Order: sequence, then C-alpha cells, then structure tokens
Amino acid sequence: MFTYFLEKISVSEDLTPGEAENALQLIVNGDVSDEEVAAFLYGMRMKGEKVGELTAFVNVMREASVAVNVDVDGAVDLCGTGVINRGHLTSQLLLCLWLQVPVFRC
Repeated sequence: MFTYFLEKISVSEDLTPGEAENALQLIVNGDVSDEEVAAFLYGMRMKGEKVGELTAFVNVMREASVAVNVDVDGAVDLCGTGVINRGHLTSQLLLCLWLQVPVFRC
C-alpha cells in the first residue's frame, strides 16, 4: 500500500487528502520502514507539499497527539532564548532558578 504513495509522489503527482491521511497514518502507526519514511519525506519535499496534503497531515497528527497535563501556574517559557548554550547556563535560567520559578524548555 505504501509503495503506491511513493510511486505517486515520485512522478510529482499530488496526493488526495484521503491518500495523504492514509500515508501519514501508516507512518504514525509504525507500519513502514525508516527508509520508506525517508523516501516519502524526501519525495514530498521534492514534489512540493500542497495545502490539501498538509491539512490532512495536520489532522492525522492532531488525532495521534496526546494531551499532557502539567501545572503551568507561574511557569516561564525560556524556549528559544539560548538558555543552555553548549553547556553554559544563561542569566535568564539562573534568575529563574534563584527565584524558584518553574521553567519550560524545548
């Protein structure tokens, strides 16, 4: 089944939203090899992703996502601020640690 999607994108044909959902569902479920995933991602990039395909991918990812319950009261998001840069702590993180403020990091 997955080879159908690979063959289709290899000749620059767009996937229908249903095909895109099926393809990503197979990937999310772990039903395809790493090599097939790599070929699929490379083929999609070379072909150029279309809005319908991306929308279908988002739908599959939303369905597969898991809600995480975390107490976020008073927490600070330092994602993307260079909090840990090559093993060195930044002043933002040190201040949060000193004030005992919970920190989110990517």
